Amino acid sequence: YLDPALVKRIEVVRGPNSSLYGSGGLGGVVDFRTADAADFLPPGETNGLSLWGNIASGDHSTGSGLTWFGKTGKTDALLSVIMRKRGNIYQSDGERAPNKEKPAALFAKGSVGITDSNKAGASLRLYRNNTTEPGNPTQTHGDSGLRDRKTVQNDVQFWYQYAPVDNSLINVKSTLYLSDITIKTNGHNKTAEWRNNRTSGVNVVNRSHTLIFPGAHQLSYGAEYYRQQQKPEGSATLYPEGNIDFTSLYFQDEMTMKSYPVNIIVGSRYDRYKSFNPRAGELKAERLSPRAAISVSPTDWLMMYGSISSAFRAPTMAEMYRDDVHFYRKGKPNYWVPNLNLKPENNITREIGAGIQLDGLLTGNDRLQLKGGYFGTDARNYIATRVDMKRMRSYSYNVSRARIWGWDMQGNYQSDYFDWMLSYN
Repeated sequence: YLDPALVKRIEVVRGPNSSLYGSGGLGGVVDFRTADAADFLPPGETNGLSLWGNIASGDHSTGSGLTWFGKTGKTDALLSVIMRKRGNIYQSDGERAPNKEKPAALFAKGSVGITDSNKAGASLRLYRNNTTEPGNPTQTHGDSGLRDRKTVQNDVQFWYQYAPVDNSLINVKSTLYLSDITIKTNGHNKTAEWRNNRTSGVNVVNRSHTLIFPGAHQLSYGAEYYRQQQKPEGSATLYPEGNIDFTSLYFQDEMTMKSYPVNIIVGSRYDRYKSFNPRAGELKAERLSPRAAISVSPTDWLMMYGSISSAFRAPTMAEMYRDDVHFYRKGKPNYWVPNLNLKPENNITREIGAGIQLDGLLTGNDRLQLKGGYFGTDARNYIATRVDMKRMRSYSYNVSRARIWGWDMQGNYQSDYFDWMLSYN
């Protein structure tokens, strides 16, 4: 858990439109950036403290938090501690959903300017939660099937940045990261089950700014490698043992035309995937995913855009290897069946749309923003799940071709008196 007050920026990339953050099938990317001490401190101040507390009747919850932030010279640091307690949840039908949890979180980060061109930093996030909750989250009442669950999560990150002041072509940032999650619960018939998921990796990216005909370019290029490991213990067989190695190379050029109100983005990402399970062996796949986008602003209030992009999504360990009971029906089990022939999903998405922004429409200080677009995705080897009630089997499989399309529209009006937002999709 992370206090929302510590989130500095959120970047949302819908669909397979990102070369920098990786390809993930149809979903897209949500990238969170946390705040630094300088984001909280007024000019001239060197340290500060923030305290908060809350109480709510809907889930019988209480919470409190403390955040300290300080800065001296080229060094800054931030420390946040949060503790919460939640109980049964009142629902709109008058029932109470049984729930009991005590989450606690610690977040710390800091950085130091070694020289004018060299900077390093680190962050640490710890999360603990002890809960008593339904094993089936769709159950809305009653205390049957309650599970005691304990979650322990440790995330750590180290980074180093080299950015010479007099060289706009070099701004290199290297990041090492590790995320370790252990979940332990009493499963069916109170048998203990737990699993550990660990992700470790490194990412190196360089950003260059240059002026080359016909405009200004912001180049981003780099490489990333990470490994995901999953290890079940006890009776936890829904989460198969295995590991995934992912290697990526990526490049992106954001170009702003000098003489025309046109922005062009081109990029590509190469992904290489390898998964391994002790019982089933390994699966390898690779894919090159290019993308291109253009936006044109013929006036200061109108913007039109279009894009085409491709994506790659390798099957997960659960989709390939799980072989435990899915559910019971009339006392008979429905089993997951492994599918070692599962192919990676590839797709191409096309999008076109426009947006307008009008200032001073009704008053001298209001703003109206409207944006709408159409998107269509053609997928090959789309990964889906089939539940066979006749043979009592469940398994993941590839749909040779699939198409997804739709509209998305947003409206936002802001004034000194009220804000109004509307969306349709």
